[in-house]
Order: sequence, then structure tokens, then C-alpha cells
Amino acid sequence: MIIKTKRFIYYLFMNYNIKTSDLENDWIVGFVDGDGCFHVGKDNVCSFVVAQDKDSVSTLYALKTHFKCGSVNFTSGHMMEYRVKAKGELKEIVIPFFVKNPLQTKKFMILRNFTM
Repeated sequence: MIIKTKRFIYYLFMNYNIKTSDLENDWIVGFVDGDGCFHVGKDNVCSFVVAQDKDSVSTLYALKTHFKCGSVNFTSGHMMEYRVKAKGELKEIVIPFFVKNPLQTKKFMILRNFTM
């Protein structure tokens, strides 16, 4: 467990070139258009997920800071994800953000279906 924690801290601060206060709405929209996902699981649980290589973990924490909700976790191998799955946070924070700042790719329609 200690080794994983040290490795995590290393990746967190290795290339910290994104300041959390510098994230602009248009940048977030473009980033989510490329690497985001609105997912409905088998058990009908909805979630918003952005996955990145562990070298880009600072970006995921910047998203977490911006939205003030969700969590950042290791998934498998070298991947990490920012995930919001609390229904209230999705309805009150994430979805309104993307209604106000529309996605520009087919994910716009995916989000529309996701919110119905």
C-alpha cells in the first residue's frame, strides 16, 4: 500500500502544469468531448467519467476542483479516472454545466439522452 501511495503522489506532482483556477469552460467542454463519457450501468446507475493516463492525473484533479464533486481513482494498469456518480451532483452540477456550455460532438446527443 505504501508503494502505491508513493507512486500516486509522484504522478500527482510530476507534471503539474495545469492550475486548477486556469480551467475555462470552453477548455472543459473540449476535453470532455474528447475524453469524457456519460454512462448508464446495468443497475441503472448513471455516471460521468473522464479517464486519463496516470501521467495526466493533475488534469483530473483540476476537473474535480472545478466541479467541486466526484472522485479521482486508479482504474487499471496506468489509467485513472474522474467520476461523478451521485445523482444529486449529476443533476445539480454536471448536467447544468453542459446545458450552459454545450458539448460540440455527438456527445451532445448522448448527454441529451442521458438526462431524459
